[in-house]
Amino acid sequence: MNEKMETTMMTKDRLQHNPGGERMVWLDVARALMLVPVIIEHTEAAFLADPVDNMMLTVFWLSSGHTSRPGFNLLTKAKVILLPYVLMCLLCLLFTWFYMGDPFSADQLWGVLYGRFAIWKGSEGTWHPLLMKAYNSVLWFLPSLFTAFIVFRLLISVRGVIWNILALLGCVILSDILTRLPLFLPWSLDTAPVFGAMIYAGRLLRLSDWTNYQWYVLIGGGIIYFGLNRLNGLGNISLGDFGTSIWIWAPTAFIGATAFITLCRMIRSLRVSRIIAWFNDGALFIFGMQLVFIKLAEESYANFYPESWKVRLLIVLIFCFAGGKLLALLYRPFAAAKRQAG
Repeated sequence: MNEKMETTMMTKDRLQHNPGGERMVWLDVARALMLVPVIIEHTEAAFLADPVDNMMLTVFWLSSGHTSRPGFNLLTKAKVILLPYVLMCLLCLLFTWFYMGDPFSADQLWGVLYGRFAIWKGSEGTWHPLLMKAYNSVLWFLPSLFTAFIVFRLLISVRGVIWNILALLGCVILSDILTRLPLFLPWSLDTAPVFGAMIYAGRLLRLSDWTNYQWYVLIGGGIIYFGLNRLNGLGNISLGDFGTSIWIWAPTAFIGATAFITLCRMIRSLRVSRIIAWFNDGALFIFGMQLVFIKLAEESYANFYPESWKVRLLIVLIFCFAGGKLLALLYRPFAAAKRQAG
């Protein structure tokens, strides 16, 4: 992208979207709302998350691209992302050991370092050795987010529209090749290129102001997304499974997440949006500790077991959001101390 054009667009963006430097509430709303299907996908009601399966995590990547500045510090990102990752892995290991009575193994400790569910691929359910099995399998997302930010940092340095397009295509090609390897690369290095491209796409989304064309993006994007979503089918991107093809998944994910962020921007003035956005402050812990909270919720209703799966699901969501928010509040003084020290 031309440097003068980028500077002009950034100035326009600050004036239109972020006057006075206030927080872009609609991004908080988007992330908080998307936590719901992320959690649901790990429950008995997983089918409810199928319609947004291809765009769930992309909402978080596009949001990261929206809020990241070109000169961001990778060391700062490491502290913000990896310290909570280590802490939550430790909490999950302790939960598994002391609450579930299953002492953690060398494989589980190796999983914290490797940042993946397993090392070698196999047929469905035969990956080995299983690493992140102490209710911490969802935490793969945090080291993958950090490696994606490294790719994003490299993409920012690319100048010129043609080179930008080639770099983004190169990221998809590289991930397409790496995810065909017989093993899962540590810290999701196999999928980091396409994830980093999504963060960069979020930055371009903010600079171009596409979400300001609200009804066009919402309706048009929604129609295209659900068509492509049906074509691509379900996948599991934590395992490098993008559905039918990564080449269908990438536009599907981007278009769907863009339409969803646009919707959240449209409702940002509603009072309920402020309430929803409040939960985003605990998003990291809601996301990372969800399997522990789901297990605790299931234990809580084990004795009376509600007949309705909807009631059981509601209890799970309450446990996840309340528990994650509480952990975030407990972590805040520690995070503030680290910022002052660093």
